[in-house]
Amino acid sequence: MLKHLIAFGLKLGYVSLVALTVLSIADIPITWILLIALAVTIPAYIADVIAFPQFGNFIATLADFVMYTFVLAILLVSFVDGSIRSLLLAAGIGGTLVFFEAIYHEFIMKKVVKVKGANPLFGKFEMQTEFAEEMDIKEAVKKDSEEKKPH
Repeated sequence: MLKHLIAFGLKLGYVSLVALTVLSIADIPITWILLIALAVTIPAYIADVIAFPQFGNFIATLADFVMYTFVLAILLVSFVDGSIRSLLLAAGIGGTLVFFEAIYHEFIMKKVVKVKGANPLFGKFEMQTEFAEEMDIKEAVKKDSEEKKPH
């Protein structure tokens, strides 16, 4: 439980920081900004706990971007002002948070919360070096042609 509180607190911290940075330019009161950050962080954290282990970092980060942009757009248009500026702010905040999300998923969700089955960005790449002897092509062709001749 404490691990989830730490992870949620860190997520709330950077979401609040980005929201305060961007939305304070638009003259939105700090209490509204913090309430908006809390309203966005709760469903995003729940989605991280559910989506990250199943789909990996890339899909979870993409889902977070869509969720941040959609929820912020609804909140900003509904409660702040109904302008295009709100939609652009929501997309800007969502895009900025995506950079933090990729790092958050890799380190916090894997190391702090220890989510099982978390995949890397595009799957696990396991490669092994192949060891073989070099072969002389001319001699191999000559040997094959001699074997195919009737004796």
